[in-house]
Amino acid sequence: MHIDYSFGNHDVRCEVRDAAGLKVSCGLRGVHPDTVSYAVKRFLVKDGRMRASVARQSYRLRLEKGKRRKPVQRTLRGPAARFGLPGNTVSAAFTVSAEGVFLTSAELQA
Repeated sequence: MHIDYSFGNHDVRCEVRDAAGLKVSCGLRGVHPDTVSYAVKRFLVKDGRMRASVARQSYRLRLEKGKRRKPVQRTLRGPAARFGLPGNTVSAAFTVSAEGVFLTSAELQA
């Protein structure tokens, strides 16, 4: 998935994907871990504030040099209905880097 975002005179494209060691836990029967992962990534792409925040942060990291180019860990927690999932809450951790956004863990709680 990709985030396309424009601010000022800049058009930013940022990739959203799973990290190599993605951990997904699901507290409900019948919900596949891939579904939880997809729902979180789709939320990052579709939600206006989150999309703007991570796209700007990734763009700024591309322009930085040296130690300031270090990836940033972020967390996200919200009601499962906001992600289009059954259950109570969804918790996710992801990394924003110059290369894009990498989902490192996601949890769906019953």
